[in-house]
Amino acid sequence: MAQRNPENVRSGHNALGKVKAASTIANHRSKEHNPDPLLTEVEAAAYLSYRPRTLASWRRTGRGPRFVAVSKTSVRYRKSDLDAWIASRLRRSTSDDGEGDR
Repeated sequence: MAQRNPENVRSGHNALGKVKAASTIANHRSKEHNPDPLLTEVEAAAYLSYRPRTLASWRRTGRGPRFVAVSKTSVRYRKSDLDAWIASRLRRSTSDDGEGDR
């Protein structure tokens, strides 16, 4: 097994660290300039205070917020869709079925 150079690890010069840093910077920049960013499943789950596993279950049953199917194994959520889903769940009481004011 190759030895890690502790100097490189401390100074952030390992290849994986550079890739992660570049990805994080690019993701941050794209969200700064996009008024409706696409969020990963993990980011969307954090935004909604749920676990990613819950979002996956909702996708299978059609119960959760709308999502973008980027590929067969990758999904994204528009922030506006998450906000719309939250708004659609607002209730005034436990007997409120969400069908309007009574």
